[in-house]
Amino acid sequence: MSRKRIILTIGSILLISTVLYFEMSRFAPNRFIVKSHIVESQKIPSDMNNTSFVYISDVGGDMKNFNKAIKHIHNLKPDLILFSGNLFNHETSDEEKTIILDSLHELKAPLGKFALISISGNEPQMHALNQADFTVLNNNSILISKTSKNPIEINFYGDDSTSVFENSDANYVVSIIEDSETIKSLSNPNFDLLLSGNDTNDINLPFLNQSVKANNIFINKGIGSPSYRLFSNPELILITLKSLQ
Repeated sequence: MSRKRIILTIGSILLISTVLYFEMSRFAPNRFIVKSHIVESQKIPSDMNNTSFVYISDVGGDMKNFNKAIKHIHNLKPDLILFSGNLFNHETSDEEKTIILDSLHELKAPLGKFALISISGNEPQMHALNQADFTVLNNNSILISKTSKNPIEINFYGDDSTSVFENSDANYVVSIIEDSETIKSLSNPNFDLLLSGNDTNDINLPFLNQSVKANNIFINKGIGSPSYRLFSNPELILITLKSLQ
């Protein structure tokens, strides 16, 4: 190999490494986005048409992206708010925890604020979310409606992915899990829409680490960036239901 070719090869490697480093440590962690999806179904009741909800996950004490998410949620004015994952990490100060909980408490959603939290070892976070007016659920199913009839159902899979929910065949069913790897072990994967936290630990490679792909499955890559991200944006997901009745 000629000297010139060696220099060009080394220069290219250094350039690519530099770009990847800044993408992982500077650009991706700060590239917060809102992913909007319209979901249509004949099972969605007509009086739930245009119902919107946001799904957020894994704050990890990231105050910068958390504040961005809160601002977006206030502007979006969703009917329902869903959360899963962690709020804090070991570096989150008491002052930051207070700010996070106060911000969550101020969020308004006429159909409710709900959180999926695995019970084991997460009692302090469950208590904190309760203080922020979130209903914390684990292996429970609830009915949501704007009137006393025609509900949709939401399944919250927590510590036990083998839970079986007795959902009505007539109802539109939303399921939520903390980690998309859990999809493989669901005992009752009968859902119309599935929401999941991520399974790639902040690093996402294009065309890889995508264990589940379907039109009715949305995987949230989280708000916080505790380590590195590669082509993986901090995000919140906005879902708007459209009735075809």
